[in-house]
Amino acid sequence: MQKSLTMAAAIFSATVFSWTAVRAADLPLKTRPAAVASFGWSGWYVGANLGYGFGDNQINIDPVSPGAVIRSGFVSPVLDNHPRGVLGGIQIGVNRQTGNIVYGIESDLAYAGIRDTVVGPFLIPNFNFQTTDSQKLDWFGTLRARAGVAVTDRALLFVTGGLAFGRASVSTFAIDTSANICGGTIKFCISGNSQNWMAGWTVGAGGEYAIAPAWSAKLEYLYYDLGRIENSMTDILDPPDVFRGSTEVKGNVVRVGLNYRFAR
Repeated sequence: MQKSLTMAAAIFSATVFSWTAVRAADLPLKTRPAAVASFGWSGWYVGANLGYGFGDNQINIDPVSPGAVIRSGFVSPVLDNHPRGVLGGIQIGVNRQTGNIVYGIESDLAYAGIRDTVVGPFLIPNFNFQTTDSQKLDWFGTLRARAGVAVTDRALLFVTGGLAFGRASVSTFAIDTSANICGGTIKFCISGNSQNWMAGWTVGAGGEYAIAPAWSAKLEYLYYDLGRIENSMTDILDPPDVFRGSTEVKGNVVRVGLNYRFAR
């Protein structure tokens, strides 16, 4: 009897264990929440930008020859120039991220309409000598280092600086508007124009925000200084009077941009 009870208990225990194991195998596994991938700034990117440039410069006209020194009173020696205008273009760059530190290189090129023309006052009564100056920057580009901090998963603040370049021009002329242009009694009519590709430096700062896994939008400010551009101005006398027109090509750019980042 004792032996039978022991055998029955063993069979019951085995049956319960088998049933429990089968039920456990049939139950669905509890799934973990899917991990949300964090945005990474590393990799190559391309994009486009649109902005506004502005500056406050001076155009100077200085006598060079002895005759120009004598007749320098016919010319406004300094005129304030305030070039302004829209610019837009493309950029390409690469970032590397270590922790929340992001650093890299970016280059851009934009077509620009940053310009201004200023007309000076009439000089010397009865002769109406007047000076007109203009400055223009029609191409602008940079090659810059960038370094910043990812302050959140998708927000980046950065500083930047490096090479700036562009095509600039300066035009200056002065005439006696009351005479027959260059054929009046005084025969004073000078003009000059110079257009050059120039190189200088730029510094700035900005922020960028990831709006999608591969897309980000940025806002940045740059200050640039491309140096000084000059031209030569002569009149029709023999020997001619020679003047020099010159101005600094520098200013500010504020722009927005949109970047597409390639998957690593």
